[in-house]
Amino acid sequence: MLNKRFVSLLMALSACMAPAAALAQWPDKPIKIVVAYPAGSTGDNVLRLMSDGLRARLGQPVVIENRSGAGGNIAASQVTQAKPDGYTLLLGAANNFAANQFLYKDLGFDPLLAFEPVIALVDVPAVLFINAQLVAKNYEEFTAAAKASGGRMAYGSPGTGTPPHLAAELINQAAGWGLLHVPYRGSPSTVAALLANEIQLILAGAGVGLQHVKAGKLRAIAVGSSDRLSEFPQVPTLRELGLGQIKASTWWGVAAPKGTPREVVERLRQAFAAILADPKVKEQLRQLGSLPVGGGTRDLAVLIQEDAAYWGPVIKKMGVQVE
Repeated sequence: MLNKRFVSLLMALSACMAPAAALAQWPDKPIKIVVAYPAGSTGDNVLRLMSDGLRARLGQPVVIENRSGAGGNIAASQVTQAKPDGYTLLLGAANNFAANQFLYKDLGFDPLLAFEPVIALVDVPAVLFINAQLVAKNYEEFTAAAKASGGRMAYGSPGTGTPPHLAAELINQAAGWGLLHVPYRGSPSTVAALLANEIQLILAGAGVGLQHVKAGKLRAIAVGSSDRLSEFPQVPTLRELGLGQIKASTWWGVAAPKGTPREVVERLRQAFAAILADPKVKEQLRQLGSLPVGGGTRDLAVLIQEDAAYWGPVIKKMGVQVE
């Protein structure tokens, strides 16, 4: 009887020690980060900038997998179904964690419950860019041209329901432009369409259009940040234009499947945070038009909750629905 009890005790102790041993060895294989948008998108560029630093700090390769489509829901759904062991993560934009639940009839998961927040990486102040072929040279002149066009002008977005689409549509309605919405698949496609004058305006991160502005192909007419951007010091903010109530920035964050061990989540957070604190990385991010955020897992959780509280009523009022 004693032998049986002893064996049972050993088995119980082994069962308790196994997870601890696994955590101590983590990571012992490559870590996959699924990006909710295509290569060349802002979040993808940010992650690739950080990938070498992640590999150095975690001791394992970082595999980046782009799974675009359905406003990032394809990637998000994939990660919710992954094993919660820290080897599969999601890099998504604000809408993937906060707004999509109000846009789509059935996501198949609750974004507020399906993930373990890891860290907010960057905030991307939005800029309204127009084609330089237009006669309009600033916000006021573009507004006059849009109203006079009788609905013949259009704006593009990286997809229906994405933050650039929602914010641009809010501005479109508030300014009375009457622009048509043309959705594309990712921000690189919207820039190409704007350069070709297929559309007349986009809302995108500063880094997306900066070089084209310098080349004289695009113009910046407004910025969505709280203060003017150093890249466009002469361009007014939405607040200066009377549109300060519109949330026009986009943040990107990393999350793991629900149930991922807290120790693993914290090690991931620390690795990302250390890279974000690097002055060289900060400057590189700035050149991409992105501002480092960082903070703790709780900070990202609060950010998600605040965005959900903002976008829920706004989307309902706008009447935007995606099948």
